[in-house]
Amino acid sequence: MSILILLLIIIFFALYIWWMDIRSKKEEQLAKEAKENNLKEQAIEKAKEFENTRINHRIDALNVADSVLKFFHSINRESAIILFLDESNVCMHVDIYFGDNMSVEIPNNELMENVLNYEAKKLIIMHNHPNERFVPSEKDILHAANLYSFLADEDVDLVDDIVWCLGGSKSVLNTTRFKQLIKKY
Repeated sequence: MSILILLLIIIFFALYIWWMDIRSKKEEQLAKEAKENNLKEQAIEKAKEFENTRINHRIDALNVADSVLKFFHSINRESAIILFLDESNVCMHVDIYFGDNMSVEIPNNELMENVLNYEAKKLIIMHNHPNERFVPSEKDILHAANLYSFLADEDVDLVDDIVWCLGGSKSVLNTTRFKQLIKKY
């Protein structure tokens, strides 16, 4: 009988430890999600500060990237900022898209909807690479080339598509591969 009681106590203790571990992991996940949501809100607020600002040069766009994308570096999440500019380079609207640790999707239909809504004539896209490689991936280049030709058909200029990380930045549009793809269109 005492062995049975001892066995039940051991089982109860093991179940209690297991339950506490699950509870702790759930609390950690909730805290992580709260931190991510807070960072997203901060990034959106910071991005909105650039509306009605003139973006004359690539360095101006990089200042936006430095101000906004740094929020996502600490949570290992790829995100994109899209600046919708008028003919005189005034930023009329800013969109932010959130992805996972490998990529961020920018739906062309949403993009075009905002181009039309804000009567944008130019776009600047910037996204981060959490892995600290600011070299554009093949996916980055293909997306930029497709978007470039799609926007050109709508008389909208893709001014730049910038890959950003804490180690630096690189223009997708200045890559040899992008230029080769554009010649095909």
